[in-house]
Amino acid sequence: MKSVAMGRAGVGPALHMTLAEFRAGFDALKTFAWLDTPGCPPASRPVLEALHRNLDSWQEGHFSWTEWEADPDHARADIASLLGATPAEIALVSSVSEAASTVARSLPRGARVLVEAEEFRSNLFPWTALAERGEIEVVSPQPGGTGTLTDRLCASLVDGIDLVAVSTALSSTGARPDLSVIAARARAAGAKLFLDATQSFGVLRLDLESIRPDYVAVHGYKWMLAPRGCAWMYVRSGNVSELEPLAPGWHTVDRPNAGYFGEEPWSAHARKLDGALPWLPWIGGRAAVQWLRRLDAEQVEARALDLAGQARRGLESLGIEVAPSDQPSHIVRMYAGGSDVLARHLRSRGVIASGGPTGLRVGFHGFNDDDDVTRFLDGVETWQSERLSTDDTN
Repeated sequence: MKSVAMGRAGVGPALHMTLAEFRAGFDALKTFAWLDTPGCPPASRPVLEALHRNLDSWQEGHFSWTEWEADPDHARADIASLLGATPAEIALVSSVSEAASTVARSLPRGARVLVEAEEFRSNLFPWTALAERGEIEVVSPQPGGTGTLTDRLCASLVDGIDLVAVSTALSSTGARPDLSVIAARARAAGAKLFLDATQSFGVLRLDLESIRPDYVAVHGYKWMLAPRGCAWMYVRSGNVSELEPLAPGWHTVDRPNAGYFGEEPWSAHARKLDGALPWLPWIGGRAAVQWLRRLDAEQVEARALDLAGQARRGLESLGIEVAPSDQPSHIVRMYAGGSDVLARHLRSRGVIASGGPTGLRVGFHGFNDDDDVTRFLDGVETWQSERLSTDDTN
């Protein structure tokens, strides 16, 4: 895939940041091998400094709420630059579910939406809620079978489907469908394409030009390293007129801070979908996006995929099953009973991961390194050995 806008637009040589410098911006990484970015990343120094600086000014009374109001708009421009879009195509929202609900409510009665049954609920419930009320129909690929996620989606992506909603990486397993294939199939079927890129944007590139999605939604508190509450939606310019805000308010106009009272035409751009923009999260969100823009997106993606590949191969060498993915993924899901115990075991060794009774998930960002993989695999191997020893004793 060619290098795209993320991490390049507007970045001069003096602003370029190496991956070593990126890693040094996380104090938590001095202690932990942090592999739980699919759940929540550690706080970065630039984000914390921005928040602390503004909290101090709030406490001391030197703050300006009108300056705080400007931070989301600055972030909008930086997000557009990362994505390779224009600011007019970016709406600032509170969550992926708000973005998906906005699109869902724009569909005509009887529209058919294709969505994977095991999607993360923020990209599932907005569609199924309308289906339960009889307003639209939700179609899901047949579960199981030998086909890939891409194959299953494309098999159901036939004429009569109006929209397909898919994650760029499944939160549950990290599986990455082939978006180019799905996008081409959607165009052939006359269906619009809604992408939830929460589990990839900020670490993997998204080729907006070739995939040409109609909508992209991202909650920035994972791979974009922003505080929770900073979410956004890309709306292809030709689709803006079809959407209406879920709750129109004073941010629905082009210049919300130029006046607050009386009638005003709604914006003709995606910003008409802006929700309430909480000041402190967007102060941190702006700092996070500015920091990401200093990175070389290709280097970040290559590092993350390489480390995940090492982890995947290491687990397989230990005889542990891992979830498949159509495309190389930065997230690895392993299946083993007692993985909740494994997660606690790893934490005791300074490795942070998410685990439940049947499986454990790890994810790799550009701030991770080879030592993180080694610590993870060593921890899994010692846990495996202790289990075998206990079984032999019993």
